[in-house]
Amino acid sequence: MSVLEPMNMKSIEKDLKIGCVQTPIEWAIFLVEKFGVFEEWMRGATIFDPTAGEGNLLEALIISGLKKGIRVSDMPIINLYGNELNRTLYQHMLDKFYKKYGFDISSQVSNEDLLDLKPRFYDIIIGNPPWITFADLPENYKNKVRKHVFIYEMAKSPNELLLGKSRMNLAALIIRASIKKHLTIGGKAIFIMPLSLLLGEESSSSFRSYIVGDVFYAPLKVLDFSELRIFKEVNTRYGICSFEKGARPQFPIPYLLYTPNGWREEIASPISKLSDPLCVGNKSFRSIHIKVSPFSKPRQGVNTCGANEVFIFDEAKQSGPDFLYMSNKRYREVLLPSQFVFPLLTRAQFYPSAANQPARWILIPYHRDGTILSWNEILQYPTLKTYLEENKPILLARKGLLIQSFIRKGYWWALLGVGAYSFAPYKVVWEAFGKASFRPIIFEGTWQANQALHAYMPARNLSEAQHIKEQLSQEDVYAYLAATRMAGTKSWAQPSRIERLLCYE
Repeated sequence: MSVLEPMNMKSIEKDLKIGCVQTPIEWAIFLVEKFGVFEEWMRGATIFDPTAGEGNLLEALIISGLKKGIRVSDMPIINLYGNELNRTLYQHMLDKFYKKYGFDISSQVSNEDLLDLKPRFYDIIIGNPPWITFADLPENYKNKVRKHVFIYEMAKSPNELLLGKSRMNLAALIIRASIKKHLTIGGKAIFIMPLSLLLGEESSSSFRSYIVGDVFYAPLKVLDFSELRIFKEVNTRYGICSFEKGARPQFPIPYLLYTPNGWREEIASPISKLSDPLCVGNKSFRSIHIKVSPFSKPRQGVNTCGANEVFIFDEAKQSGPDFLYMSNKRYREVLLPSQFVFPLLTRAQFYPSAANQPARWILIPYHRDGTILSWNEILQYPTLKTYLEENKPILLARKGLLIQSFIRKGYWWALLGVGAYSFAPYKVVWEAFGKASFRPIIFEGTWQANQALHAYMPARNLSEAQHIKEQLSQEDVYAYLAATRMAGTKSWAQPSRIERLLCYE
């Protein structure tokens, strides 16, 4: 990849539309009125939108004034400031304010990357930052953002960006940079944002340190839009959160949930550490301490990293004592050594009628101690060698920082989520993705959990598995999961959420 000259790169950046979600004007008005921004503006507060788009949040202040019978000429327009990276959106903002309200705002709004802006401080920040994960950024822009990830302490080392922090949302970085460089001490920042920053797991934990450099920022109030979809194209959970710069976090904080009958007020606190996700409601879960062996640490299932068609099969037929004929939509019939083929859990196994009847199988070219087969070892199984070689282009093309690190070391047939725990004699498994129920089930033998769809705790014997299941089945465990506000999402009952309840003996 060629290195772009700085000026050329800056020009290219201004054509980017990264995680751009325009704020509907009616909800922009809701924000400035609900959080008292309009009244503060009329009393002389300076207002800044760091990622202004077409300027809807700034325009909402003017519309609120007009609704109250105030003329534009009597509003403190001089105290409106903004910034927008995309040159087209920036120009639309200038044109809108001139054509609709008759003034030129070009001296008060900049067309820059917020990460490049020099510090300048305002009384109130309002914004709707871009919603996109670090891993999904365009490659050239990702290289730039990586530097700021460390400047604003979103990650401590490059290795963290190979793991959970690769799912860090750019919105978190923009909010931290905005507060650090552009908000006065004691000033308020109000952002429309993905609620994963407050409710999510490892990728958002740095945001919930609520400190950047030597500057604290405290969450004050959250409005959770819940089932209300103000952005039709967005599926993630989102809301509005207000912060104060220079204040240390104090919990619980007000947490308002949208319902068809209006906003229902709850409170929210982290379960234990400050950086933990928020739990919503009056109940404390700090007393849940499930004692287990370190071997039983919660895990996700085996991850093919996008190569399901190579590793997962729909049919298996015995061919002698040591081989299976495998088939799926891609392969009509493939002969593979049976010792590397395992039953794969599906939705059906969580219903009693089909609990012990595999509907899918997965190829795992690993030893039972969790170590990957070397190529010399694979050569001892000609059918396996031939099959893997036929699929080498697919396996080499898999994306993801972690799987690519295996591929660079020569293990292009690797999977993620495989270890000695994968071959434990018992597993306590639950559906972890997109569910609102929590029902752990004991599976005996070599059943494998399927990627993020399932999570499990391995056990070395039946009594250990029964103990784990009994402890996880407590009413308080489900109540805790419900309080995380992740029901129905991909983060419902993932391993890190359950691990927070465990004490390792």
